[in-house]
Amino acid sequence: MSTNLKKQICTLAFLIIGCTFVLAGCGAAKLPTYNLSEPGNPSQALAEFIDAVIKGDNASVNDMLYNYTWQYEYQLVSSSDGTYSFNGQIVSETDAMIIDCIAQSRSCEPVDKESYLKDSHHAVAVVNYTSFNLSKFRETLSRQVLSEISGRQYEGEVFKDYSDIAEIIEDGKKELLKNPRDFYTTNKYSVEMVSCKGKWRVIMSDEFYNALSGYAL
Repeated sequence: MSTNLKKQICTLAFLIIGCTFVLAGCGAAKLPTYNLSEPGNPSQALAEFIDAVIKGDNASVNDMLYNYTWQYEYQLVSSSDGTYSFNGQIVSETDAMIIDCIAQSRSCEPVDKESYLKDSHHAVAVVNYTSFNLSKFRETLSRQVLSEISGRQYEGEVFKDYSDIAEIIEDGKKELLKNPRDFYTTNKYSVEMVSCKGKWRVIMSDEFYNALSGYAL
């Protein structure tokens, strides 16, 4: 196997859908002012925020964010000719399946006993968040594709470039996606919250944003 081809295989997970799996975009927003209204339960507020993300309710998501603006959410569109588009780009059937897996897998459970107030305006809300994990899927797929190609090379088959392995990759994705729950992960996240305009609002971090986008560590 050529070094160049091996590099292509090892990075294939990043090429499966490229940057398509940025499910929601965020931009910095002006920080609002505090007020002293009773904001309620911070962990429940975080759960409501995640529920709005799951439903694609961008208006509610933005209303519950403190330091960012939720700019968009991509939609998977199927056409009458059997093709799929995502963020204006044509994607394969297996990529469409992965996108659907992310959408169907997301759930959360507040952990009230571990959430706490830092002061009258600040809190840390804890939640167990579950989703299809693209990182885990990518690693498994890469291992299986490399193993398949190595076996075929041992039998004398020659692979020169990406076009020679594209079908192997697609078949590998289809096989793994027969059991999508194998790639579900549940992680605990501690999210900073701030009381503003009478409710708890989410301070978005890179780690939590990545988790919402399917790239849990």
